Amino acid sequence: MFASHRQAWRQDSLEREISATREEIQAMRTLLDELPGIFESRFATRLEPLLSERNRLTGETEQLRQTLQKLQPLATRACLPPPQPQPPTPRQGRIGGALRHAFGLVVDRAA
Repeated sequence: MFASHRQAWRQDSLEREISATREEIQAMRTLLDELPGIFESRFATRLEPLLSERNRLTGETEQLRQTLQKLQPLATRACLPPPQPQPPTPRQGRIGGALRHAFGLVVDRAA
């Protein structure tokens, strides 16, 4: 009799532990799903001042180039190097996709 109560108590205890573990796993999965967005947001926040500074410097360079062209004689204008093309901006979502892939969270949506 005592053994059956003890076994039932043990089974209840294990079932509660399993339930708590499942809830913890679900919470961790939710966090892992949010993690790429968190990293993308932090990256964008850190990148924004750099892009702003680059744009400011590009505009300043173009103004200086135009001023220089106005001041130089017509014969030397052909010697100026052409303006440098702007590098492409990073695409949204690339970091998140890479992080999901790195953590094995890529789900085959075709299936």
